[in-house]
Amino acid sequence: MLSCHQIDDILKNKRGKMKLKNKVFSAILGMMASSVLFISVPESAIAAECSTSDPCHTYALLDNANNVVNVIVCQPSVCGSGTWGGYRVVLQVAANPQTNNPSGTAGGHMTKPDENKVVTYSDNGTFTVKKDDVVTHTVAVPEIQTQNTNNTTTTTTTSIQAQFTDTSTGSVKIDASQTIDSTTVTSSSTVNSTNTVEESVFFQSRKTAEEVSSVLEEQKLVLMLSKINKLLILLGSWLL
Repeated sequence: MLSCHQIDDILKNKRGKMKLKNKVFSAILGMMASSVLFISVPESAIAAECSTSDPCHTYALLDNANNVVNVIVCQPSVCGSGTWGGYRVVLQVAANPQTNNPSGTAGGHMTKPDENKVVTYSDNGTFTVKKDDVVTHTVAVPEIQTQNTNNTTTTTTTSIQAQFTDTSTGSVKIDASQTIDSTTVTSSSTVNSTNTVEESVFFQSRKTAEEVSSVLEEQKLVLMLSKINKLLILLGSWLL
């Protein structure tokens, strides 16, 4: 038979363990709350359903030094003014013309200090991606033009990017695409049609601007030739 003192000690011990469990449980809840707070930073700013008239593009959020601190999915109706949530925002990747959202696109580029990756925006309309202080990509802001003629709305989206192996002596691959999306509205139906042109060129070594233009002409890369000024800006110091 246990004495009163022994029973009292057992009860105190149990109460102490319960308090410890409560503290641990509270600490876990606190950590969970902190995690939820951390990941609650918005990754999208969508006002309504993604549509042809208001597609969901990928925008870059810039700090005061024009570093890309985050990328979000946003619509022109929300981010078209150039600011969102106190940040300057710039279109980085156009929406998939088939779905009007980012599905199937390359995704955005943002600064990641833990990976020694820095992404900056220049007012000449280009993003520069550096890894370990070496340029790996340059991306032009997509050009989106919309025209309305009678019952037809035509949207043309042009995107160009360059991927470098080495900015001083190595190779570079350039990809360009242009999508023309037309919507014809009649009294009884709506007809959609999409036509996409894709061009790619690979240079094994550095070239002059004239040599780049010559190669594009030889390969009949009409889209790249039409955007040659932007393309040369993307190549930057890689050019001889």
